[in-house]
Amino acid sequence: MSVRRRALAAGALCTAAAAAPAQQGGEFLGVDPAAAGRAGVDLAIAEGPLSIGTNPAGLAFLPRRTLDAAARLFFSQVDYRNGGAHEESVDRLDVAPLLGMAWPNAFGPVSAGIAFFPEQGYRGKIRLRTEAQAGPGATPPSERIPLETSSYTFAVSPALALRVSESLAFGLAGIVETSSLDVAGFAEEPVSLFAGEVFPGITFGDFLSSSGFTTFQTDYDLDARGAPSLALRLGALWKPAPGWSVGAFWRSRSTRADLEGDVTVDMGNQFGDPGFDRFFPDGRVGHYDVEVEGYRMPQSAGVGVAWEPAEHWRVGLDLRWVEWSEAFEELRFELDDGDNGGFNTIVGDDGFDIVFPLEWRDLWAGAIGVERRLEDGWTIRGGFAANNNPVPDSSASVYAPAFSRYHAALGATKRVGGVDFHAAYLHSFREEVRVGRSDVATDFDGSRVSVSVDSLVLGISVSF
Repeated sequence: MSVRRRALAAGALCTAAAAAPAQQGGEFLGVDPAAAGRAGVDLAIAEGPLSIGTNPAGLAFLPRRTLDAAARLFFSQVDYRNGGAHEESVDRLDVAPLLGMAWPNAFGPVSAGIAFFPEQGYRGKIRLRTEAQAGPGATPPSERIPLETSSYTFAVSPALALRVSESLAFGLAGIVETSSLDVAGFAEEPVSLFAGEVFPGITFGDFLSSSGFTTFQTDYDLDARGAPSLALRLGALWKPAPGWSVGAFWRSRSTRADLEGDVTVDMGNQFGDPGFDRFFPDGRVGHYDVEVEGYRMPQSAGVGVAWEPAEHWRVGLDLRWVEWSEAFEELRFELDDGDNGGFNTIVGDDGFDIVFPLEWRDLWAGAIGVERRLEDGWTIRGGFAANNNPVPDSSASVYAPAFSRYHAALGATKRVGGVDFHAAYLHSFREEVRVGRSDVATDFDGSRVSVSVDSLVLGISVSF
């Protein structure tokens, strides 16, 4: 029953902390394997069906029907320090699939395509020792519990591109996306939540406050899924002179699709004192329905340029902006239909609302990539990207580490007949945040949280 309004929302931050991925700066997910080898640079290149996720206008310049299939394997490492405590993330490897298909000139000057890709994703697990605030008369137990988060947003994006001249094309892509969020860990609660009366005219909150308690901790497990939400992506690609191209995109903020699910709450450590037995005839575990409001992907825009300074060489530069300040200003959690009579008595209701002020900043990102075509069908690539961290230090935690700011990539393609085999490696350099006063939980006050991400992208493109 995470009621300190910042606590339950901590898990939802993972969606955003990894949401730099989708071609917005951060850990790159929603780009094709060739673009991944250029550190995400793609706006003025857009040479495959998966580029629907960056600039759909590129469909108009594809010479043949093309099928793209790829997978991104990513490994994130979280490091947590607080005083003498040092915890590291539990190792885990995750896979994100990507698939795209393009039909150039499917309707005369109009080309068509469709892509499936993750717009964001994060999964992390760390075991953290925490001392629960026990009820009056009980000894605070020290427990080492797993704090685990899994958050994904997948998108299906059909697209059309109109080639208005030999050098200019415009693209339009629809985005149908769905999100999931799973969080397990502990949360803090202000005792003022407990508005039920323990004695006439005296609430449980008053009673606990008079005993010296201001907050309580609870262990909880949240699972929530979202209905599909919608967004649009517009793109343009212009080739004003041989060896030069310019691209741009705008993505709308997605429609709001609230996540719905359930929360399991365990108050055994906090109300374990036998003196509370009469208030909990059904035990110390309860279940709530939960609705997470305000969960959406942000508006974004970008511009890029590509140049071929010499035969077999190409250099690209992308600049992007993501409006996190509007999309993640706050999240609202509505818990209803609690099934534990003891909890309902203490709270004074069978549900309650939590409003979490996120106050994220806008993200600005830049990337530069270079590639060289070699003999025997080989192309090698490299790139570097940088972005600011939109997450306030007070919101960073082991649930949702801050954005990495610097990223490097290497990649290669081998062409065999009409088939291209791609590989790319990306490294997001370790980013450390020093948390002063935490808005997630007081256990994180004064902590240092760092994260790094390594990724391997493998793909194949078939033209026919």
